Amino acid sequence: MHLDISQFHSVLAADGWQAHLNRLFRLGISHKILFGTCWPSYRLSESLPGLVTAFAKGQPAVAGIKEADRRMIMGGNSLRLVGAARTESKAALGGESTTTDTITDRGGRA
Repeated sequence: MHLDISQFHSVLAADGWQAHLNRLFRLGISHKILFGTCWPSYRLSESLPGLVTAFAKGQPAVAGIKEADRRMIMGGNSLRLVGAARTESKAALGGESTTTDTITDRGGRA
C-alpha cells in the first residue's frame, strides 16, 4: 500500500498542508509515499509546476527530511514500483528482466 500526496495541497489543515505533510514525512514511511500528479483530474488550486516546486529541496513541506527520502517521494518510489511490475510481468511470461539496475527496497539504486 502506498500514499499519493499530489493532491494534498487542497487539504485544509490549521497549520497548512506543508506542515501537515512534513509531519507525515518524519514518520519514517517515505518508502511508502508517492508524488503522483493525477493530472489533470485534481483541483487546480495550484499549478503543476508550482506544486512540484513546493517539494523542492529546502521548501517547508520537506524541511528537515533527508534528501534521499525527498527523492524517493518525488520519483524513486514510483520508479521502484514500475520496475518491480515490469520485472514481475516479464517473469510471468517466462522471460528475463532487461533491467540492468537494481532498485533497493527503499527506492534508491544499488
